[in-house]
Amino acid sequence: MKTMLFSSLSRTLILILTSLIVLIITVATLQAYRITLLERQHAHDVELAHIASLLLQTQPQQHHVKIKAPLFVRQKIHDTWYESPDAPHILPEPTGYHEIMHNGTLWRVLRLQQDVTTVVVGFPKEVVFNELEALILPTITPFLLALPVLGVVIFAVVRLQLRPLKQLDKTLTKQEDFNFTPLHIENAFLELQPVILTINKLMSRLKASYEREQSFSANVAHELKTPLTTLSLTIDNLI
Repeated sequence: MKTMLFSSLSRTLILILTSLIVLIITVATLQAYRITLLERQHAHDVELAHIASLLLQTQPQQHHVKIKAPLFVRQKIHDTWYESPDAPHILPEPTGYHEIMHNGTLWRVLRLQQDVTTVVVGFPKEVVFNELEALILPTITPFLLALPVLGVVIFAVVRLQLRPLKQLDKTLTKQEDFNFTPLHIENAFLELQPVILTINKLMSRLKASYEREQSFSANVAHELKTPLTTLSLTIDNLI
């Protein structure tokens, strides 16, 4: 299979070019995914820090911070906990950002503490991944759809560029015996010109060798003609 695949120059070029393009698109997509993930993570971390700072400055009865699912808040003042609806029972140690697995869900959590007040805010990481999916998929979908078209374009360009090779093959196949006319290939690319020049030099040497052989044969025939004629006349006289 490997031998058959790389036995054709056109198939090899198409495979290499297509693989390079797919590799470049893949690397660019992964890089964009990584950068976008960091940006969205930073944006959510800033949001968590902002909400936590506001909660530290207010009492639970005075909250004016709007908490929307899946974001959750847990606030502890002295020994009393105040929680948003459906808030998971997560209390990371120490203060700062944490990633905690709770009931099969990965949460991004921030804990801040000031005097007797402790605030825990967080959101499930799947929120970030859903946002990434919404951002990345529309971006890479056109590239994925364009790959077949790109493959056809690469195939056509490679076939066009290799046309001089096929023309050379046809010219050599049609070349008659003892026809030492120099080859001329139209629109031959630079890499093919040394091959054509080498073949033409070989043709020139073959032509010179053939002409020397023809000349030698003619001279030998001429040199043998007179002795043979004399011998024939002598035999006739003897008879």
